[in-house]
Amino acid sequence: MAKTHGRVPKESVSRGPADLAQGGISLVFPVHNESFIIELTIRDYYHELSGRVRDLEVIVAEDGSTDDTKTVLERLAGDLPIRLFTSDERKGYQKAVIDAVSHATKP
Repeated sequence: MAKTHGRVPKESVSRGPADLAQGGISLVFPVHNESFIIELTIRDYYHELSGRVRDLEVIVAEDGSTDDTKTVLERLAGDLPIRLFTSDERKGYQKAVIDAVSHATKP
């Protein structure tokens, strides 16, 4: 087998349903000033995983964006089953990730 430097070789990655014994998946997105791409990103992840993961939770933690990110996310939350958390002030990447993960209820 070829050395992969910590990555799983593409041919060995399972593309089937998630293991139900694992208890679901929390997919967490910390977001800041990403109005230009965040809707496509979340829709792509949601549609890829929702058919294979019975217990999928999508958490979006917006971190004080100053562009139209909040507006895009609020509209998206009306269309997809996402849990949206917004902030009026910037916390910074590390704090935003910690806060976002704290909302997760799945492994």
